[in-house]
Amino acid sequence: MKKCMLLGLLAALVGLTAQAQEVHLRADIPFAFQAGTTAASAGTYDIKYLQGWLVLEDVHGGEHSYLISNAAASEGRPSSATLIFARYGDRYFLREVWPSGSAQGRELPATKAEAELARTAKSVVLTSVLTRNQ
Repeated sequence: MKKCMLLGLLAALVGLTAQAQEVHLRADIPFAFQAGTTAASAGTYDIKYLQGWLVLEDVHGGEHSYLISNAAASEGRPSSATLIFARYGDRYFLREVWPSGSAQGRELPATKAEAELARTAKSVVLTSVLTRNQ
């Protein structure tokens, strides 16, 4: 009996993991930015969810970054998949990832560098980049 319960729980977890891995976005980001502690140049990126992590892959360079992220929820559902960046002067920081039609997204915690800029900045501008689901 315990084996059946354990196998059932394992199957449920595998199903949730498979579902979480289905989110796959591609974005053409026209500016250099920071995602977590990773500095990234302008370019085309694939973004995937992987069990609480965001995987950021440079399509042309093949570089991968694994970013710790937190669940985020919104009352609205974006009609297009969207990346939200915080801009301080000429520096951009990836803050949120929202798949199209979903009230569930991912949020990246602010790094020390971003927190320092936020503390001293005269203003912060939120910039969105539309993406496409893959």
